[in-house]
Amino acid sequence: MQSLKEEHKLRPTVARGAAHSSVEAACVEAVQEGRLARVRVFLRDGVAVNWQDAKGFSLLFHAIFRRHFTIAEELLAQGANIDLADNHGWTPLFWAAFNGHTDIVGFLVAHRAAANAATHECDRPLFMAAYKGHLEVVRVLLAGGARWDAIESGGRDALWVARMNGHHEIVKLLETKAAAPDAPLPGTH
Repeated sequence: MQSLKEEHKLRPTVARGAAHSSVEAACVEAVQEGRLARVRVFLRDGVAVNWQDAKGFSLLFHAIFRRHFTIAEELLAQGANIDLADNHGWTPLFWAAFNGHTDIVGFLVAHRAAANAATHECDRPLFMAAYKGHLEVVRVLLAGGARWDAIESGGRDALWVARMNGHHEIVKLLETKAAAPDAPLPGTH
């Protein structure tokens, strides 16, 4: 049996036996293949922009996962919820932060994803990026408004978890942010 975090490393697909029509399945396939014109047709013909498969993966999540940013921008322009969570409470931003995908985190933050949204387990993107040692993701999240001092359900913050896991550069960055919360971060423009 896979753990929740292992499951989220896997490629999001439409679950077999999911209660959806072949139209939604074909739309997901078009999103995954990067076929923008076809996605536009599906949306025009009534596929809900915030449709989710049996695991809760939205069309936007599928586009983001495959780095089809043009399709993601189209979905957002059509009203897709950038913070729509899956069945476990993972938003696209949380998933990208967990997996260390700085480019995806940057895209989502630039499009105003909620940098402090918590999962069902009360984890936040910054805490998870600090835990995993993803320095550049931490930097992008802080620049995008993530609260460096947010406390997780266990009473710990990102600085604590970075220290406990020996991620010294992240500790330094978070200490800098703590000392001057409104100052620009080193290495950002």
